[in-house]
Amino acid sequence: MACFGCRCGFSLVGVQKWRLTRTFQRCGLIERQVQIDDQTSIHCWVSKPFAKHQELQKIPRRKSLLLLHGFGASAIFQWAGQINAFHKQFDLIIPDLIFFGGSTSSSEERSEIFEAASMARLMHDIFKVERYHVAGISYGGFVAYRMAYNYPERVQRVVLTDSPGVVMVRSDYERMLSTHGVASTADLLLPETPADVRRLLQVAYYRPPWVPNFLLRDTLQVMFSEMVEEKRGMLVKLLEYLDKPEVPLPKLTQDVLIVWGEQDEIFPLSLAQRLQEFLGKKARLVVLKEARHASNIEKPREYNRAVLEFLLREGA
Repeated sequence: MACFGCRCGFSLVGVQKWRLTRTFQRCGLIERQVQIDDQTSIHCWVSKPFAKHQELQKIPRRKSLLLLHGFGASAIFQWAGQINAFHKQFDLIIPDLIFFGGSTSSSEERSEIFEAASMARLMHDIFKVERYHVAGISYGGFVAYRMAYNYPERVQRVVLTDSPGVVMVRSDYERMLSTHGVASTADLLLPETPADVRRLLQVAYYRPPWVPNFLLRDTLQVMFSEMVEEKRGMLVKLLEYLDKPEVPLPKLTQDVLIVWGEQDEIFPLSLAQRLQEFLGKKARLVVLKEARHASNIEKPREYNRAVLEFLLREGA
């Protein structure tokens, strides 16, 4: 791991990860590594009913909520602001998406359809959950959308956070690249230098935190140095639909909550409005002011309130 320019191996990002681990544990979550087939292993945090110990499996289950993180980091870094509120109402399953954190696969597949099928297998085959809600941030929203479309009998309600799903078109993508002066999304989302990390923070946050260079190097090493080529392949695969969109576009039948940072500079608010219009009356849009792409991190109270009101509403 990177350090303060010394050779001690100390990592502040590693310390933060340890603190987040303790937070997850205090909320009653248990860390598991699950083999879903002979190629794919998924690391996840789960509520006690999904623990492997028989005595814990006897605990009565509540409604289940699957949380899918976005590009750039593992689940523990992106959902920390939500678990204290969510674990009081739901049994949680919080996996690292494949090729992030502790989730790996020898498969050559890189699509969000592969991710969705793997997460569905985790829910259905491993944890035996018949019906559940799913919430996804950014790339995790693409996976959540595909899960909801492919498994409508399983997925009840859907929360999409700063994630345009199927309504993004080539011109939106080209505009994003032009805005940030990059040649591809990988240049933005897969930083290679401390300066790249700083740019990503400035794009993701309405009020970007000031981070010294040594901590940028630490962040780069801890959060962005592993399975890089696999992640590049994921981005390439995700964007293939821009040139070959499905006809007709897959449309969800579930109730959907769309949550968006008003100042999102990766996926602008106009995409959220377009997604709401496409999904129709079953979709509701909540806009978080003074927030960009990391809206659930910047505005955790407002985000948590909106999600809980939606998921706990009568009929869920």
